Amino acid sequence: MDIGSMTLEGVAFPDAAGEHQRAGRTAALIQELGDRYDKYHHYLAQRLAETGGRPRPSEYENDLPGYARASQRIDDLLAAEGVLRLCRRFRVEGVSLRETMNAKPYVDAEHRLLDVVDGKPTAGIAPMEDGDAKAAGTQDSSQ
Repeated sequence: MDIGSMTLEGVAFPDAAGEHQRAGRTAALIQELGDRYDKYHHYLAQRLAETGGRPRPSEYENDLPGYARASQRIDDLLAAEGVLRLCRRFRVEGVSLRETMNAKPYVDAEHRLLDVVDGKPTAGIAPMEDGDAKAAGTQDSSQ
């Protein structure tokens, strides 16, 4: 699904945003995400934390497709945060959906997703261990 200058794929939002997303109601999705940034940011931060961090190439020596999938999950979550931030800027600041994103960082040194408003990681979500995704039984992570 294209939203302004970005594409949302690979991540299904929960609750009302997910309903709008599945039904293809782009305008309603933009409104929901933009008006409830905190709720959906927390969801994405939790999902990112569950990945365990960017995959270590050495753990995927003979599994290039697995490594690519694990890396793509992280990319999809970060792109979803980008869409979320774009929708918030549109609803709160009146910035066009076609505007380029600002340069605020998405993650900190511990690979936690940062809130666009205060620049801090979401409370209650632990830092990730770099590359522990495969060992934890998931295949996602962040570098």
